[in-house]
Amino acid sequence: MKHRVEKKNVLEWSVHSLTEGENKFHLSLKPEDIGIDIITRNKMIESDINLKRNGSEILLEGEVKFSLDLDCSRCFKQFTLNKNEKIYAYFIKRKPSVNAENKDLSEKNVKAEYYENDTINISPVLSDTINLSLPIKPLCRNDCKGLCPFCGVDLNNNQCNCKKEKMDPRWEPLKKLMKNK
Repeated sequence: MKHRVEKKNVLEWSVHSLTEGENKFHLSLKPEDIGIDIITRNKMIESDINLKRNGSEILLEGEVKFSLDLDCSRCFKQFTLNKNEKIYAYFIKRKPSVNAENKDLSEKNVKAEYYENDTINISPVLSDTINLSLPIKPLCRNDCKGLCPFCGVDLNNNQCNCKKEKMDPRWEPLKKLMKNK
């Protein structure tokens, strides 16, 4: 059974409100609902998730879809980036630690999200997935030529007649030495 959720407090679930086994949800969220400050094309982030409960452990699997309006870092034109990212998290109940030095650092525990008070919050998982999927250097297309550094013309649309080899005058003596070789 798939639930459709469109209210703000949907990012937290009581572990006991989830049935044993699969719990499927469709989330329609605004970026601010998950604590991120980005502009999305349709103002909504769509996510299909499956929360698989096994006792006090919950496995989150799913995907998140969103569209962003970004500025190209080469030509500065705005373009739309459509993303569809897989999400995954493993929630384990945090146990009180008697001795801080005696922590279990198994792979399972290192990759886990911990929860307290029998409530899991998927907001950090969604936020991290979206933020980590954003390109460091957004490009409108892979072969974007950008702008001419001298006249500013968009090299994707026009050619310019600028002399491309402008050299710092301090290098002229070295250039003369290279010619004499």
